[in-house]
Amino acid sequence: MKNNICFMPVAGSHCKVCGGNPFCWLWVWAMWGKLYLVLLLLLFCLLGRTQDISSIEGTVLDFTAQPDSAAAAWAKKAAPEMAALLKYLKEQEQKEKKFNGAAQFGFAGDQTNAASLYKINGGIAVNRGYYPDKFEFATDMGLVINNGTFRENVSNVFITYDHSLPKGDSLFLENYMVMSRFSDEFLGIEQRYELGGGFILALWSKKLTPAGNAEMNRLHKTNLLPPEAGSDSVRLCVNGQCANLKRANPKNNDAELVYRARQQAKVALRKKYNRFRLALLSGLIVEAEKVSASDSLLTVSGKQNFTQSYNASLHLRWEMRPTIDVKPSDNWSFKVRPYFKLPMPWEWYSTVISSNGYTSKAIDYRLDVQTNLTIKLADWFNKQASVDIQYRVLYDNAPRRSFLDPSLSPGGVPLLLAAQKTHQIVRLMFMVRF
Repeated sequence: MKNNICFMPVAGSHCKVCGGNPFCWLWVWAMWGKLYLVLLLLLFCLLGRTQDISSIEGTVLDFTAQPDSAAAAWAKKAAPEMAALLKYLKEQEQKEKKFNGAAQFGFAGDQTNAASLYKINGGIAVNRGYYPDKFEFATDMGLVINNGTFRENVSNVFITYDHSLPKGDSLFLENYMVMSRFSDEFLGIEQRYELGGGFILALWSKKLTPAGNAEMNRLHKTNLLPPEAGSDSVRLCVNGQCANLKRANPKNNDAELVYRARQQAKVALRKKYNRFRLALLSGLIVEAEKVSASDSLLTVSGKQNFTQSYNASLHLRWEMRPTIDVKPSDNWSFKVRPYFKLPMPWEWYSTVISSNGYTSKAIDYRLDVQTNLTIKLADWFNKQASVDIQYRVLYDNAPRRSFLDPSLSPGGVPLLLAAQKTHQIVRLMFMVRF
């Protein structure tokens, strides 16, 4: 174990001791309760923002009162196309309202500098909506069976809410909120709670997958322009042929709702079936963490095992995540998402000092690189089976640690007991979406 690592001293934390301090644990649980409250409020907002066109019938436009026979003939042709458009938009709206799920299971390999292990891994996920709002809840865990006993060594609960800030057809800007609970036996993380939010800037290609092109062509077959202010007419285009038609109910906003639903469906298709996305996420997170360290060190009495449980800590960090999403076809996709979790300027360095003056110092940053290769195997009855190959690297440049008694050191330099810095995870998962 290298000795050039450090972590913020506990004196800079708002929660100094949770091991035997009931007030600290009460604070942590109160914080977690607030996370769930925020989640419920976000879900309520998500449900409330959905535009409902399910009650609108095909008589949004008046196809009967046409000024001449040519317009009447064209209107007769356009009527079924308008009904088809409404049916398609209602289908898309139902997809946005519906809760979708995914279940995955498979095998995983974990490796650190001190140990390696292979285990069973599984998880579930639930999501709702795609554009402009998306809610997702996901959980996964790793289980090891040893002498007939189950032991959980890595777990993650992840809740996120994304909202695109629509401006025309733009997908350039999103804001997000995230809540998570994470534990990792390999890195000595007993519990880590995070709450944060920020913005995502994204650049999307103009090309769609074959399935996306088919959906977009179906949507573009009938084009409804926005109703003009002070007018009861709407311009409807079918296969490039356009005409002005009267609104059947000019006193209500049915035509406006249909127009906005069509615009929203168009952007949602671009987001869902886009071939390439380049993005940058940036935001702030509040982190509460409880950590322990365990290692074998060479002392004057030979090699000995040491374990140290550290005080709980609370920190404010900012995160940055470049993103590359590639989806060349509807059958496979590839994602690379490296998270950089950085300290605030006033907590940039962390220093640990021994009783005889030795110092360990480093920048308190973390790196979490997540890569996914997803290959679709089958698609039937709105269910999809796929194989997901995942590779993840967790790196902590400043894990929790402490100097041991200088008298234990065989060379005079005090020994540094620290949690592991690096954890590599490889997973081969079978996933079913429904």
